[in-house]
Order: sequence, then C-alpha cells, then structure tokens
Amino acid sequence: MLSFLYKPQEDINYDFVAGAYLFASLVAVALYSMENFFDVKQVEGFYLIFAPFLPCLVWGLVMRSVWHAERRQKAKADKAD
Repeated sequence: MLSFLYKPQEDINYDFVAGAYLFASLVAVALYSMENFFDVKQVEGFYLIFAPFLPCLVWGLVMRSVWHAERRQKAKADKAD
C-alpha cells in the first residue's frame, strides 16, 4: 500500500532527488548558522522553512542507495543473459 516510501520507483532519478534535498538542507544549516552564530537578525526563523528537508535528505539517501543497488543487480542480470 505505501510501498513508494521504501521501494524506489524505476522512473525517478534518486540522484536528483537526494541532490535537491542536500541543497535545501545546506540552506537550512546556513540560515541556522547565520542566525545563531553570526547574529544576523534579518534571517531570524527562516531556517524553519527548510528544516523539514533534513529528514527528507536521510530518506532520499537511503532510497538512492537502494535504487543504485537494484540498478546494479539489473545490469548484472542483463549482462549475464
């Protein structure tokens, strides 16, 4: 039923998905650092907009790993035929 949460789809490029989540996570870290370590008041609270991308990044990296493993297995099976 919810297999899309743990089983990669063949038509989705998880390299791109993980890259987009990485970029947004880096923005969150940068905004958090600017607010808390450099005392830039103009960006106060902006990191909260990008904070949900941190767990999404973990999910994206796990899915990317599974996706690559499945692609390697499929390529190996095609090569054996």
